Amino acid sequence: MVLVVYKMQRREFVLSTGAAAAVGLTGCIHGDDDPNGDDDDDDVDENGLDFPLVDDEPDYQGYFDDTPSYQDIGGTVDWTGEEEVEVSVGHDDYQNQYVPPAIHVDAGTTVEWNWETVGHDIQRSIETGGPAADRAEGVDTGGEWDGEGQIENPPHSYSHTFEEGGIYLYVCTPHDASDRMYGAVVVEEAEDANGEENGEEENGADDGEAEPTGENGENGDDYEGNETEADDYEDENGEEDDGDDEPEE
Repeated sequence: MVLVVYKMQRREFVLSTGAAAAVGLTGCIHGDDDPNGDDDDDDVDENGLDFPLVDDEPDYQGYFDDTPSYQDIGGTVDWTGEEEVEVSVGHDDYQNQYVPPAIHVDAGTTVEWNWETVGHDIQRSIETGGPAADRAEGVDTGGEWDGEGQIENPPHSYSHTFEEGGIYLYVCTPHDASDRMYGAVVVEEAEDANGEENGEEENGADDGEAEPTGENGENGDDYEGNETEADDYEDENGEEDDGDDEPEE
């Protein structure tokens, strides 16, 4: 009797252990398929790294080689078609970075920079004299524009409307050499954005009602001349009479 009870208890133990192992194995299998569950998508959204990128990346000639936020995002953000866009200055997850650092916009777009952490500025790279200036040489093709001085009491916002096409490179001067806190605004030329339409206007396209032109005159003057010559020919050969001439006696 004792032996039977012992066997039954042992069997129950084995079955319980097997069930627990199966549950654990199931958890491992699911973990391998999706080790982080839904956390990946949440992290991307929270870090602000889920951006549309341009198809053809501009040639920055190594300007962003050591910029973490640019490397993590994977390129230039395509914000063409937008009237206003926002860039974070000192992002919570990238305290010494612009997020996104490189953007592509149409001419006439307003860019707003929003400070989230202290100690950052926005200066045109080629005018700073630091490492960013060396990297920007030959790359910056944008026009003159004013940046913003160092901000110690965020939140703070600064905006600028880019009217001329080109590549505008900028830098946070306190974090130039140390963190490569670099940024770029790539502005598409207005004629490029509406190339076909502007091309028709430049080529003198009209409303389709062209006036005829001739060999001896403009705007159809030669047609009048040809009609006169035809009338003279008909009068000389007597092929046509208007009835005004008197009959000969």
